[in-house]
Amino acid sequence: MRYVVDASIVYDWLIPENAAALSRALWERFRGAGPDRVHAPLLLQSEVVNTVVRDELKRGRPAAVVRSLIRTFAGYRIHWQADPLPATRLAELRLAGLTGQDATYVAFAQALRLPLATVDERLARVLRAWRGGPALVALRD
Repeated sequence: MRYVVDASIVYDWLIPENAAALSRALWERFRGAGPDRVHAPLLLQSEVVNTVVRDELKRGRPAAVVRSLIRTFAGYRIHWQADPLPATRLAELRLAGLTGQDATYVAFAQALRLPLATVDERLARVLRAWRGGPALVALRD
Protein backbone atom coordinates (compact mmCIF):
# COMPACT_ATOMS: atom_id res chain seq x y z
CA MET A 1 0.00 0.00 0.00
CA ARG A 2 1.24 3.49 -0.86
CA TYR A 3 0.37 6.42 1.36
CA VAL A 4 1.33 9.94 2.41
CA VAL A 5 2.54 10.47 5.97
CA ASP A 6 2.32 13.58 8.11
CA ALA A 7 4.52 14.60 11.02
CA SER A 8 2.20 13.16 13.68
CA ILE A 9 2.62 9.60 12.50
CA VAL A 10 6.37 9.89 11.93
CA TYR A 11 6.74 11.26 15.47
CA ASP A 12 4.86 8.19 16.72
CA TRP A 13 7.30 6.00 14.81
CA LEU A 14 10.29 7.75 16.39
CA ILE A 15 8.91 7.70 19.93
CA PRO A 16 7.25 4.26 20.09
CA GLU A 17 6.19 4.56 23.73
CA ASN A 18 3.74 7.24 22.56
CA ALA A 19 2.53 5.34 19.50
CA ALA A 20 -1.04 4.31 18.87
CA ALA A 21 -1.63 0.67 17.87
CA LEU A 22 -2.51 1.74 14.33
CA SER A 23 0.74 3.70 14.08
CA ARG A 24 2.66 0.62 15.13
CA ALA A 25 0.88 -1.46 12.48
CA LEU A 26 1.81 1.08 9.81
CA TRP A 27 5.37 1.09 11.13
CA GLU A 28 5.60 -2.67 10.53
CA ARG A 29 4.53 -2.10 6.91
CA PHE A 30 6.86 0.87 6.53
CA ARG A 31 9.96 -0.93 7.79
CA GLY A 32 9.91 -3.33 4.86
CA ALA A 33 8.69 -0.81 2.31
CA GLY A 34 10.73 0.94 -0.31
CA PRO A 35 10.66 4.71 -0.76
CA ASP A 36 8.00 4.30 -3.44
CA ARG A 37 5.49 3.32 -0.73
CA VAL A 38 5.79 6.20 1.72
CA HIS A 39 5.47 9.73 0.35
CA ALA A 40 5.80 13.13 2.01
CA PRO A 41 6.25 16.78 1.13
CA LEU A 42 9.56 18.34 2.20
CA LEU A 43 7.59 20.13 4.94
CA LEU A 44 7.67 16.86 6.88
CA GLN A 45 11.40 17.18 7.52
CA SER A 46 11.23 20.56 9.25
CA GLU A 47 8.07 19.63 11.16
CA VAL A 48 9.53 16.39 12.51
CA VAL A 49 12.86 17.97 13.45
CA ASN A 50 11.10 20.86 15.19
CA THR A 51 8.73 18.59 17.11
CA VAL A 52 11.40 16.10 18.17
CA VAL A 53 13.83 18.78 19.36
CA ARG A 54 11.14 20.80 21.17
CA ASP A 55 9.24 17.94 22.80
CA GLU A 56 12.11 15.66 23.69
CA LEU A 57 14.26 18.42 25.22
CA LYS A 58 11.18 19.54 27.17
CA ARG A 59 10.87 15.97 28.47
CA GLY A 60 14.45 16.18 29.67
CA ARG A 61 16.08 13.91 27.12
CA PRO A 62 19.77 14.69 26.56
CA ALA A 63 20.76 16.43 23.33
CA ALA A 64 22.65 13.28 22.26
CA VAL A 65 19.40 11.29 22.38
CA VAL A 66 17.61 13.98 20.37
CA ARG A 67 20.39 13.90 17.76
CA SER A 68 20.09 10.11 17.59
CA LEU A 69 16.34 10.37 16.97
CA ILE A 70 16.97 12.84 14.15
CA ARG A 71 19.57 10.50 12.61
CA THR A 72 17.02 7.68 12.78
CA PHE A 73 14.47 9.86 11.00
CA ALA A 74 17.06 10.85 8.37
CA GLY A 75 17.46 7.16 7.56
CA TYR A 76 13.79 6.58 6.85
CA ARG A 77 13.09 5.61 3.26
CA ILE A 78 10.61 8.27 2.22
CA HIS A 79 9.86 9.45 -1.30
CA TRP A 80 10.27 13.21 -0.90
CA GLN A 81 8.19 15.60 -2.97
CA ALA A 82 9.91 18.88 -3.76
CA ASP A 83 7.54 20.18 -6.43
CA PRO A 84 5.35 23.09 -5.35
CA LEU A 85 1.66 22.52 -4.78
CA PRO A 86 -0.90 24.81 -6.40
CA ALA A 87 -1.24 27.92 -4.23
CA THR A 88 -4.94 28.12 -5.08
CA ARG A 89 -5.52 24.61 -3.67
CA LEU A 90 -3.59 25.42 -0.50
CA ALA A 91 -5.67 28.59 -0.09
CA GLU A 92 -8.92 26.61 -0.53
CA LEU A 93 -7.84 24.19 2.18
CA ARG A 94 -6.85 27.02 4.53
CA LEU A 95 -10.23 28.64 3.95
CA ALA A 96 -11.83 25.28 4.81
CA GLY A 97 -10.20 25.49 8.25
CA LEU A 98 -6.96 23.55 7.91
CA THR A 99 -3.64 24.88 9.15
CA GLY A 100 -1.04 25.67 6.51
CA GLN A 101 0.89 22.52 7.39
CA ASP A 102 -2.18 20.28 7.32
CA ALA A 103 -3.29 21.88 4.04
CA THR A 104 0.08 20.90 2.56
CA TYR A 105 -0.30 17.24 3.55
CA VAL A 106 -3.90 17.10 2.34
CA ALA A 107 -3.13 18.78 -1.00
CA PHE A 108 -0.15 16.50 -1.47
CA ALA A 109 -2.22 13.36 -0.76
CA GLN A 110 -4.93 14.60 -3.12
CA ALA A 111 -2.42 15.36 -5.88
CA LEU A 112 -1.00 11.83 -5.64
CA ARG A 113 -4.44 10.29 -5.07
CA LEU A 114 -3.12 8.49 -2.01
CA PRO A 115 -4.51 8.09 1.51
CA LEU A 116 -3.07 10.26 4.27
CA ALA A 117 -1.65 8.49 7.33
CA THR A 118 -2.12 10.65 10.42
CA VAL A 119 -2.75 10.36 14.13
CA ASP A 120 -3.53 14.07 14.42
CA GLU A 121 -7.01 13.96 15.94
CA ARG A 122 -7.92 17.50 14.88
CA LEU A 123 -6.95 16.90 11.26
CA ALA A 124 -8.75 13.56 11.23
CA ARG A 125 -11.90 15.16 12.64
CA VAL A 126 -11.87 17.85 9.94
CA LEU A 127 -11.28 15.31 7.17
CA ARG A 128 -14.00 12.95 8.39
CA ALA A 129 -16.50 15.82 8.23
CA TRP A 130 -15.28 17.02 4.85
CA ARG A 131 -15.86 14.82 1.83
CA GLY A 132 -13.19 16.55 -0.28
CA GLY A 133 -10.33 15.18 1.78
CA PRO A 134 -8.15 12.15 1.14
CA ALA A 135 -8.86 8.83 2.80
CA LEU A 136 -7.38 8.43 6.27
CA VAL A 137 -5.09 5.54 7.09
CA ALA A 138 -4.61 5.84 10.84
CA LEU A 139 -6.23 7.51 13.79
CA ARG A 140 -5.20 7.50 17.42
CA ASP A 141 -6.93 4.65 19.18
